[in-house]
Parts: sequence; structure tokens; C-alpha cells
Amino acid sequence: MEEGSMFRSLLAILQWWGFNVTVIIMNKWIFQKLDFKFPLSVSCVHFICSSIGAYIVIKVLKLKPLIVVEPEDRWRRIFPMSFVFCINIVLGNVSLRYIPVSFMQTIKSFTPATTVVLQWLVWRKYFDWRIWASLVPILLPQRPF
Repeated sequence: MEEGSMFRSLLAILQWWGFNVTVIIMNKWIFQKLDFKFPLSVSCVHFICSSIGAYIVIKVLKLKPLIVVEPEDRWRRIFPMSFVFCINIVLGNVSLRYIPVSFMQTIKSFTPATTVVLQWLVWRKYFDWRIWASLVPILLPQRPF
């Protein structure tokens, strides 16, 4: 990987991480400090903002091309994935009303291990030993020093 490409990748990961943390903390603040009792409304605002952002990136700034998808693929592939993602966001926002951000992030940290194990169990997908080894720090209990 060339240096410029690696820098862009690192920058993208840092931006994603930064926005992810910011959104979670802002959501918790909205539910806790403002005593806002409508997590579905917050999720709806997230989706509207994402749609507006995608429109700006694709149509206005033309940073990414518009991808034309066949109607059959929309319903067979994209809709189920979008639906599950939507439920994930909604349930995450609902849970923020009741649990601390740290607990939510702890649960989310198990996602890579859960994904690998489920792919191995359900689809019998083979993973290199390095993938399994990379999950060890996630699964080990964390102890304060």
C-alpha cells in the first residue's frame, strides 16, 4: 500500500471513530441531560442527516458516483441489510436511555468475535489463525493495572 493511500485510510478510520464516539455521547446527553424520551425520533433524525449527507456527496460534490441498482437487488439484497442496520441503530438509541455508554461500547466490542464465530458455525467459513489470534485481546477479560 502506498503512503498516500495508507494516510487516507488511516484518516478515514480516525474520522469514522471520532464521529461514532461523538454520536454516541451526544445521544446519551440528549436522553440523559435533556430527558428526551423519544429514541425513535433521534434515530429518524440520524437517517435524515445520513440521506442529506449522501445526496451532497453524490449529487452536489460528485465525490462518489451514483450506483444504479436493479430493482430485484434492492429488495433481495439491499433492503434486508438496510432493515437490520436500521433496527441496530434504533435499538442502540433505545438502550442508551437505560445503560451507560461504557457498557454499550463493551458489548459492541464483542462484534468482531461474534461475527467470526457465527460465520464459522453457520457457513463453515475457514479463517486463518491470524484472524482467530486477533480476537484474543477482545475476548480476554480486561483488568485495570
